[in-house]
Amino acid sequence: MSDEAKLVLHGLGALTPPDRQDVLTEIERYKKSDTGTKKKALRESWEKIGRIVLGPTGTTCPCCGR
Repeated sequence: MSDEAKLVLHGLGALTPPDRQDVLTEIERYKKSDTGTKKKALRESWEKIGRIVLGPTGTTCPCCGR
């Protein structure tokens, strides 16, 4: 398993059960998408969600540990 995959699993384990279920539901939606276009649209929507910049917090990230 790659370091990136391990990082994702670590982040998944750090989530609350409802958040973890939301992520797993999105993964299932991605897996069931029947075309490359639909998969691309899902990935792009996830990228928009992930672009939150909190700035320096003085603590480590609970997802990646940095």
